[in-house]
Amino acid sequence: MFKYLSIFIVIIFLTGSSQFSFAQNVLTLEEAKTIALANSYSIQLSENEVNISQENTLLFKTGYKPTLGLSSGINGNLKNSIFKNFSQPESINTWIAPSIDLNVRAAANYVLWDAKRIDNQVAQNIEREKLAKISLRATKENIAYNVENAYLNVARMYENIALLEESIAISEKRKLRAQYAFDYGSANKLSLLNAEVDLNRDSVDLLKFHQSLSIAKRNLNLILNRDHNIEFDVEHNFQIDNTLSFEQFYETALANNLQLKQAHQNLNISAYDQKINDANLKPFVTANASYGINFLDNTKKNILDYSIGDGLRVGLSASWNLFDGGRTKKLNEISELRIKSQEIQIEQIEDQIKLQISNAWGQYQNALLVYHLEEKALSIAQENFIRTEERFKDGQINSIDFRQAQLNLLRSKLSVASAKFDAKFIELDLLQLSGNLLL
Repeated sequence: MFKYLSIFIVIIFLTGSSQFSFAQNVLTLEEAKTIALANSYSIQLSENEVNISQENTLLFKTGYKPTLGLSSGINGNLKNSIFKNFSQPESINTWIAPSIDLNVRAAANYVLWDAKRIDNQVAQNIEREKLAKISLRATKENIAYNVENAYLNVARMYENIALLEESIAISEKRKLRAQYAFDYGSANKLSLLNAEVDLNRDSVDLLKFHQSLSIAKRNLNLILNRDHNIEFDVEHNFQIDNTLSFEQFYETALANNLQLKQAHQNLNISAYDQKINDANLKPFVTANASYGINFLDNTKKNILDYSIGDGLRVGLSASWNLFDGGRTKKLNEISELRIKSQEIQIEQIEDQIKLQISNAWGQYQNALLVYHLEEKALSIAQENFIRTEERFKDGQINSIDFRQAQLNLLRSKLSVASAKFDAKFIELDLLQLSGNLLL
């Protein structure tokens, strides 16, 4: 039973699965990021917000340009009057001739002085546009982070599978050796059964690893916003970057961290609120001009056939809100409190970033130390396995000791791979904290 099951599983994953992986297209990390950024609904929404903010900064949409209006109207008049004289018993019914009145008027207005209300509103809208662009970059950065995180998970599962397949190849050789020994009568069947049990155990573990790989792939496809069942291979040459330094991340974090940039930009926007509020208590001067034409047509041509009149009006108007019941004062007090809160928030974010960078760097250094220790342990495990295998071939040790050396080697390889990817994940965190993920 064990024999046929293990052979079936190994054939499936070491031949069919390997051939299938060769047929898959290799999805590079940069390609994955490009796909995710192109398919993301969040980015489309953020880009739309940028477009809206840009529209609000255009001159002809901010009140800088004059306004021009055109109006016209047409009226018809028909009157009937009844007159009664006391000296005459009968009343007199008189119809006044109908007339048509047509008028057209064009009017223009232009703000001459508004205490820089429009200037400050435009400047504030420009700051809002900058905030929208920062938010768009933050959205892209979060997506890139999620993509790289999921991509590394897929790469780690591929590496784990490759390491387990190496161990299965060792188990296959051991089973084949036990089979030959049993066939030639130099060993009992217990050694063969033990070899088959161990091979079966490894094959089951390989099944679980492949299941984990499938889940990791579907998770990445989900982030890429495409069919979850699309098959692909990934790059396998991830190495630890030994050129990184604490100063590199610490200095750039305070300058490039997008959360901190958003907080500063919100403060810049709030700084204009008080200037806009103060303009409400200052004079407001506008120039206006209008030109109108009036045409009157009498259908009964007894006095006038028609009349035409036109006129031009030019003027200035000024308004000054001397007192608004304390509304502006209240708005300014609220604005000052909001600015104070935002300044506190900036200090809080800066402290959090400093702490997160320090903690992440400490974790990174620890991960590097673990990685180097695991590499040393792997070197020892490899040497131990080579010697154990030689003694096993010579019949100096039993299959239990050989299996233990094999498992120790596999665990060491998996531990090295795990330590390497743990360090890569922390590298990713450091890049995001410092605002360098999209550079």
